[in-house]
Amino acid sequence: MTEYYDKNGKVIREFDVLKVFHFIGARRKKHYIYKWITGDGLRFLHLDNTNISVPLSTVTENINGKRVWTDAEIVQTIYEYNI
Repeated sequence: MTEYYDKNGKVIREFDVLKVFHFIGARRKKHYIYKWITGDGLRFLHLDNTNISVPLSTVTENINGKRVWTDAEIVQTIYEYNI
């Protein structure tokens, strides 16, 4: 399975809560949506468990061959990260 990383270089895993850029509104205010990951690959759910499809259009590959999702940031996780 392909590993994806958030914009801070953390591996996106099952049960992580992500803050994802959504759109720029009035007065250039940035709006975000919050999603969590299930164990079925990269399947995203709203926080109320309704299924959605999130485009991974901002996934880029960096020099090390990692797939980095530049619009996503892990805001809550059950795992410990030592970065």
